[in-house]
Amino acid sequence: MLAGAALTLVGLLYDFTQLAGVRERATHNAHGKLADSQVDAIIAVAFAISLISVGLWIWMAFSNRAGKNWARITGSVLFGLSTLSILYSTIRGNETGIAAVITFLTWLVGLAAVIFLWIKQSSAHFRPAPVYTPYPLGSHPAGPYGF
Repeated sequence: MLAGAALTLVGLLYDFTQLAGVRERATHNAHGKLADSQVDAIIAVAFAISLISVGLWIWMAFSNRAGKNWARITGSVLFGLSTLSILYSTIRGNETGIAAVITFLTWLVGLAAVIFLWIKQSSAHFRPAPVYTPYPLGSHPAGPYGF
């Protein structure tokens, strides 16, 4: 998952170096319906989403390393959403060249992470902590000091 964060960051940096082309494509795809300030706002939101993605990768990596079962489920859901987003972008033809390669490599890392999260050997790491039932009121055994 940390490799996924690194690849997402590499993709973000690559997109930043291609900012003029990204801006031109966004303006072209808008067919003159968006002002330059609106195109700039869309690009800023896209970069913010990429930074959030880097943070999510890192958060999921450490949460899964800690054995949190909710993190395993959340990571799998995020991978599914990412897959849908990539499929949509591929169908629309938004990703080409190096950006498409980085996106595909990032997707492969996500796929590997999800597979490793759910294989049989990983299940013991994600077992929920035992639930202790509290003693009924007034029946708590006395400790070494009588209380």
